[in-house]
Amino acid sequence: MCEVQTMDYDGNVLSEDNVKARIQDLRNLMLEQDDLKKMRIDDAFILRFLHRTQFHVENAFNTVKSYYSFIIDQSDWMVFDITNRMQDCLNMNMRAMLSATDKYGKKIYYMRTDTVNPTKLSFAELNQVDFIWFESVLDDPDVQKHGLCLLIDISGFSWRLINWLTPTNIKRLVRKLENIILKDATFHMVRCSKFAKLAISMVWPFLPDLLKEKFIFHYNDLKPLLKDISTDNLPKEYGGTLEVDFKTLNADLILKQKQICEKLEHYKLISS
Repeated sequence: MCEVQTMDYDGNVLSEDNVKARIQDLRNLMLEQDDLKKMRIDDAFILRFLHRTQFHVENAFNTVKSYYSFIIDQSDWMVFDITNRMQDCLNMNMRAMLSATDKYGKKIYYMRTDTVNPTKLSFAELNQVDFIWFESVLDDPDVQKHGLCLLIDISGFSWRLINWLTPTNIKRLVRKLENIILKDATFHMVRCSKFAKLAISMVWPFLPDLLKEKFIFHYNDLKPLLKDISTDNLPKEYGGTLEVDFKTLNADLILKQKQICEKLEHYKLISS
């Protein structure tokens, strides 16, 4: 895959100095706001918002403010440490950030529903698992440039999971997608169940058109997946050859605990 040039909203190729200048412009705007001073102001964090808005500083600033409000309102969906309880949730093998990417350079986030047991974890804890996995990669320059590919197996969607989809929770999920997923994302929906179709019909009206355009519904026709994900990067359950080792992926995440949790300290200040 060729190196992607950094371009702004007007199609201008940005030099390293141009990028640094826009980082500083956004940092200055954040430092002028008492609330936003609590947030991280390092380059990697600021670049999350600049990449998302194609380096439009004013739009990036508005995105930062939206993200700040999201943190305040939905702090129960965030974690600040990988506790023993969080390790138990990770070991349910519901989610994993793979080292593999799709053909466009998007890192693959693998989501399963068959291992989600509402009797063993809460809806907030499920979202905390997502949060810790996302935070483990969102400072990665490649993720910031290319985005994420979400591979979502909905074959295990059950009636118990349907009970989580109240109008309030659906609105919170949409807000989560709008604030946590960065520059670009593709949602590949694979396999299905009767309850999954019901869930989609419940959630779909709440999604903005911009998000709806990012969903691809493969269901049981898995061959088109290979247009976006090469065989060696696609889990074998869907026609690829990749063996997903949840145990190793979870262990690697826990090994990064100190590094990840240091970056989460500012969330404590914001939500306290």
